[in-house]
Amino acid sequence: MMNEKIQNLIEELAEECRKEKVGLSLAVLDAEGEMALAQAGPESLVSIATLEQYNHVKEELTELDCDCPKHRMLKELYGIETE
Repeated sequence: MMNEKIQNLIEELAEECRKEKVGLSLAVLDAEGEMALAQAGPESLVSIATLEQYNHVKEELTELDCDCPKHRMLKELYGIETE
């Protein structure tokens, strides 16, 4: 089970983002696979934040030289060609 303090902080952050009309897209995943997802604020800003987060991770993976099984799997999931 995800730490209660983390869950409360996520809820508090989402509420503040709603109040300020700030787009929030946040995912938290623990080692057991439990996920907490928070999206708050204007839908257009949430969508842009989500896309920018995806693009950021994809760019980092593209530039990564590591060829371990974990990174090969992630690159495949993101559609990044490997040699």
